[in-house]
Amino acid sequence: KLAWRQVVEQAEGSGAKILTIGSPQDKKQADEILKNLVPKENNLVGVLSFPQCVQLIRNAERLFSVDSGLVHVADFYNVPTEVIFRTGNPDKWRPLHKSSRVIITNGE
Repeated sequence: KLAWRQVVEQAEGSGAKILTIGSPQDKKQADEILKNLVPKENNLVGVLSFPQCVQLIRNAERLFSVDSGLVHVADFYNVPTEVIFRTGNPDKWRPLHKSSRVIITNGE
């Protein structure tokens, strides 16, 4: 939760509007992590279809994500990403956009 809190607080400090998206399988965990971080109406995890998520990413200024396929969608649309790796190989799967940033955590 600490890594998410830091990322969200940095984005809020820049005046960015934060929307959260993800699959229905992620909803319970996302609700727990985000309950005190973003306004409830901005938590769209499990609400939007995959094509709707892709459209949001396509028009986003920046994507904040855990290591997932959505990072690669952002790369496709040249959207810079802040990606949290808890496991996996960040050297292999990191976002390619030059303004992207990788955050490695130990599961926080």
